Parts: sequence; C-alpha cells; structure tokens
Amino acid sequence: MDVYRLDGKVGELGIEEYFTKGGITIIEWADMIPDYLPEERLDIKFKSSNEDEDKRIITLIPHGKKYEDICEAIV
Repeated sequence: MDVYRLDGKVGELGIEEYFTKGGITIIEWADMIPDYLPEERLDIKFKSSNEDEDKRIITLIPHGKKYEDICEAIV
C-alpha cells in the first residue's frame, strides 16, 4: 500500500483487516499512519548511501518478540 496521499485519513478504509489475514502487508510511507499500524511488526527503512548513490542502507526495526527473533536470526 502507498498511503502517502491519504494524509493520515485511513479510518474508513478498514486497513486493520489487512493485518489479520495471515499474509504480509507492505506499507510505503507507514510513518504517516502510526496510529493504524499493528503493535507487533517489522519496519524496514531504506536510505541512500552518502558514499555511493547506487547503494542503499537497509535498517530493520522490530516491534515485538516475534520480529526481534526474526531479525536476530537473519543478522
């Protein structure tokens, strides 16, 4: 989902339903809707490298034990 143009107005969209279906939900610009995100989740941040514009720095930010364990297993 790209929620950039919603200006935080997601209350009537039923976005919470996506989090209970057992699949993966990817939200671009998720920082614009913090009140609607599940408590337990994995945030993935992409940033351009200052040294090489073709490289990206990926940061994993786990929220909850499940995602902490996943991050520990892959890092």
